[in-house]
Amino acid sequence: SSHGFTSVLLRPKSSEGAGKDPWQNDELWKFKYRLMASLASLGLEALVVDTDVVFMSDPFAALVGDADFEVMTDLFFPMDQLLSTALRPEDNVNTGYVFHRASAGVYHFMVAFLDAFHAKYWRGLARDWFNQRAFNKFLLE
Repeated sequence: SSHGFTSVLLRPKSSEGAGKDPWQNDELWKFKYRLMASLASLGLEALVVDTDVVFMSDPFAALVGDADFEVMTDLFFPMDQLLSTALRPEDNVNTGYVFHRASAGVYHFMVAFLDAFHAKYWRGLARDWFNQRAFNKFLLE
């Protein structure tokens, strides 16, 4: 593109339940995770963000570079609270901002999450439709 970055647009298809509750649109929510798995398998790193993310400066300047995933959190004190089971699981990793490296680990993690998120039931309970909470529950296992 003329701005030096590439964007991908998903033209949504309707899925069961999406009409009455768009939060349950599987195609929409799985797209982000499928994209990350696909890019990692092609050897590409990417910053994948939701449409409500606004950059006021260079988002790459804050990356440390010491992990396969670098993410945003909704926690006020992440050094003390991150991955605590005493807090709401969806607050640990905010999936609206995920930078991933091009690694086999990223690919395998995303495919395993997609397999778990695909099932209508998980551990005997109806699947959690909130993808960020489901992602964090999977991460905490």
